[in-house]
Amino acid sequence: MPVEENGELCEASNIALLNYIPCPLRSEMRAVLPVDRIVIELIIFDADGVLVDSETIALTVLVRAASEEGAPIGVDEARSFRGLKMADCVREIERRLGRGVRETFVADLRRATALAFDAELKPVEGIHAALAEIAIPVCVASNGPMSKLTHTLGLTKLLDRFGRRIFSAYEVGSWKPDPGLFLHAA
Repeated sequence: MPVEENGELCEASNIALLNYIPCPLRSEMRAVLPVDRIVIELIIFDADGVLVDSETIALTVLVRAASEEGAPIGVDEARSFRGLKMADCVREIERRLGRGVRETFVADLRRATALAFDAELKPVEGIHAALAEIAIPVCVASNGPMSKLTHTLGLTKLLDRFGRRIFSAYEVGSWKPDPGLFLHAA
């Protein structure tokens, strides 16, 4: 999907090393560094939607919780909440409500999401086989809290694959798309 960056239209890429390089520089790098000469030393994975098939489950729980709080959100509209910090999701729900959410809203939402994961969560199809083929170091860098990461990776039998190489934006203090989380992970 094309994205605009620095006024230039670029093709979004899943190539981790090139994702956060400004588009003009990225074009120059491709011209100067042929792909066959790039040495990849580390692959940084996101968790939700990349390793674990959690996004639909989490959005369904968020939609239900927001509706119960009095701020109905359509499932399609809820997709705009993907990847946001919980504080930003809550701020948007509160804006719709015209008031603050109940004191236990976030804890209740996290608990309901964890229970839904317990019942439904699966690894992204083919991820175990793909990881088995990767011979270089790998890690996880996610906007989710560490407790969620260890829970979801554990449920899907991926936790041991990453060991202590799991990084949460909550611990680093930098949320994607800011590159700070990735720089810390690297």
